[in-house]
Amino acid sequence: AKPVGLVRFASESELAGKTYTFLRMRLLGYGLVMLTALGVVVYGFTDTVDLLVEIRRDRNSLFMQMDETTACNYYQLKVESFNSKENLVNIQVLGAGKFELFGHSVIDLSVDNSTWRSLRVCGTDIKQRRTKLLFEFTLGDQITLKETTFLIKAR
Repeated sequence: AKPVGLVRFASESELAGKTYTFLRMRLLGYGLVMLTALGVVVYGFTDTVDLLVEIRRDRNSLFMQMDETTACNYYQLKVESFNSKENLVNIQVLGAGKFELFGHSVIDLSVDNSTWRSLRVCGTDIKQRRTKLLFEFTLGDQITLKETTFLIKAR
């Protein structure tokens, strides 16, 4: 007859006669990390936006002084739509002052869902050298606001 139990895999505490517990602190910690990672991945897939907008100031010239009271800034806009039902994006400029948008204020994304556009924004009677400028993008009933700066020369 073959002796039983000569070779086995056991921890030192099991060999000392202590009882084995499956739910140890390390196992609970690993489980908590896995649940957190799963929650972050699920949140990333469910919390999506229909319109993604990026604004870059044209760095070639900080501003262009048109006349005594009017200065213009140039911007590069990237507009990307993830909504297949809506294709027209309307652009408006808001801010503390009189701003006017030059360029296409409506972007058609029916051919390509992503596009770059160059726009010029001119401000009249702006009092501060650096003013907050707010671009408002409307895609269907969703409104996306992006803030940037409008620069003029020091007076």
